[in-house]
Amino acid sequence: MKIKNDTEIFPLLSTQTAEFMEILWTALNPDGVTGRTRSILYDPIIKSYYKEWGKPDDIGFVAIKEGKIVGAIWSRIKECVTREYAEYPELGIGVLPEYQNMGIGSLLLKTLIENCRKKYPGLRLGVNEKAVRVVSFYNKFGFIEYDNYRGSPQLKLTF
Repeated sequence: MKIKNDTEIFPLLSTQTAEFMEILWTALNPDGVTGRTRSILYDPIIKSYYKEWGKPDDIGFVAIKEGKIVGAIWSRIKECVTREYAEYPELGIGVLPEYQNMGIGSLLLKTLIENCRKKYPGLRLGVNEKAVRVVSFYNKFGFIEYDNYRGSPQLKLTF
C-alpha cells in the first residue's frame, strides 16, 4: 500500500470487477473519443482485459481516495496487434475524470512498473488514435513508439 496525497494504492482483486469495468469505461473514452456505448465493455476484445482477472500473470492496482476506487491500472499477457513485443504484458489505465490531473495516474503507473520490472522484460500498450495527447504522459516514463497500428500508436517500455 502506497499513500500519496491521501490516495492509497492496493492490488486489483478479482472481486472488484464492477469497479474495474467502470475504470475501463473511462479508459476507453478519453478526450476526443465519442460514439461508444457501454456495450463495448462486453466485446470479446475488451473482455480480454478483465475476464477471469487474477490469473498468475495478471498484475493490477487500484487507487482509493475518499474511500472510493478512483483509478486502476492493469497488465496481462494477451494477444498483441503487432508481432513485436508480444511477450510484454499489455497495460491499461484509467482514472475517473473528476480525479484526473492529481498525480493518480502517475502513481499507478510507477507502481505497475516497479512490480512488472521484477517479472517481465517490459510493458506495452496501444493508444487510441483520437487520444494521442496521452502519448506524452507515457513518454515521461520512458515509453517509446515502436509501431503504428491503423493510426493507433503502439508504445513500449523495455526494462
